[in-house]
Parts: sequence; C-alpha cells; structure tokens
Amino acid sequence: MPPLQVMIEAAITEVGLNDGLRYGVQWNFATGQSNFALTEGNTANPTRVFPGFSYFYSNNNDIRATLNALEERTTVKVVSAPKLMVLNNQTAALQVGDQVPILSQQVSTPTGIGGGLATSNAVEYRDTGVILKITPRVNVSGAVLLDVSQEVSDVQPTRTGVSNSPTISTRRVATTVSVQDGQVIALGGLFRDNKSFGKNGLPILSRIPILGGLLFGNNNNTQKRTELIILIKPHVLRTPDDLTAITEELRAKIQSVEPFKTKGKIP
Repeated sequence: MPPLQVMIEAAITEVGLNDGLRYGVQWNFATGQSNFALTEGNTANPTRVFPGFSYFYSNNNDIRATLNALEERTTVKVVSAPKLMVLNNQTAALQVGDQVPILSQQVSTPTGIGGGLATSNAVEYRDTGVILKITPRVNVSGAVLLDVSQEVSDVQPTRTGVSNSPTISTRRVATTVSVQDGQVIALGGLFRDNKSFGKNGLPILSRIPILGGLLFGNNNNTQKRTELIILIKPHVLRTPDDLTAITEELRAKIQSVEPFKTKGKIP
C-alpha cells in the first residue's frame, strides 16, 4: 500500500488594515460584519511563541473564495500561492524572500611589511522574508494535524557595529493545529507598520530657504499597517486515483492558459 501523501495548498498574503479592519482581519469577520466568517480554532492547543499570533477556520473551504471575500473589504496582496506535495509525517518548506549577506567574522593578520595588517572578512548569507514549514500528520479519523513553523524577517535601515552589518528584525511562531481534509485554515496576528516620508510642492519655489517649504510645499508622510495572513488547505491523497485526479486538475489549468500564449515570432 503506497504511503499517504498530502497536497498542501497555501496563499501568503498581506492584507491592508483600513479603519474597518484596524483591530485585525479575524476580529472584523468573526463579529458577523460580513457573509464571510473566520471561526477561532479550538480543536488543538497551539504553542504560541509570538504574542498576538492566532489561527482561525474559514467557513468557505476554498482559498480563492476566501481571498475574494477579503478583497471586498480591503486591499489584498498575494505574495505567493504555492501547491506542495509532501509525504505524511514529512516537512514541506517554503521561502519567499531574499538572502542577505552578513559579515560573520573579521580577521587581521600581520603582513610582515612595516608592521602592517591584512584584514580578511567572512560573509554568511541569511534567509529573510517569509519562511514557512509545514509537517502534516494524518490520523485514523481523517483529521490532519499540521505542525506549522513560521518566520517573518525584515532588513531594517539601521546598521550595527563597526562592520556596518544590517539589522534583521525577526518574528517566529510555531503551532500545531487540527483541520479536516479539505478545510481552509487562516494563520494571522502578525502585523507590520510601514512608514514613508516625502515632500512635494512647486518646482524651484518650494526650494526657497525657510519660506519656500512653508508657502509652496508640504511634507507627505504616510503610514500603512498590514497583517500577514497565511491560508492553508490540506488535501489527503489516499489512493493512486486521488493523485491522478490532482494531476489532471493541474493539467487542465495549464491547458486553459495555452490559448493566451503568443505563437511564432512577434513582428
């Protein structure tokens, strides 16, 4: 009998928090202010490493429909929407981000010429962005236990030390949740505040010392708050026929894109 496999469908999104969503996505939708709802999870005991982290179940077991419901209320940026196949009790990993070089070691050695020193640097690369690791565990009742490890890291504009290495802000959470086969779960509670500063005004006149900025220009400072929402939907593949059905579904989606491709040389 072939081992169980799990198809994990995910969507990593950044949801803008406007006035109606200032307390977060879950609070708004769970209080009955929309036909769409997120129900707080209570079938597992999560291990919360980061304060404010939460997980919730969608009343619609379709990720696309869940995203459409969110888009009716605010802006939604889909950072990544992967589908991963993983064996039962094995770990699937996903990273969306960059590798940042960091000076890890600096060694000075005598050159033997006039008492001079030669400096050599050792650089290591640090993964940043969103790093998601999921381990599914299918039990006999058909429920799927998901061990989820999530890390969100950003490179800050400040620098530290004489090496001028970047400062990396990191948030990590780890939890175990229980979902049914084909059920959508939403992980949220990680917020980000983005600030931007700028100036605008009439050309030349706004550059006049003192009076120019007051009379012909103004500062344009904005602040935007977003919440990182990760939607996960596991689908257990128990038989070869289940795997064939998934393959055919993917093939149909690829073929539906074919008519939009340009064939031949572009004049």
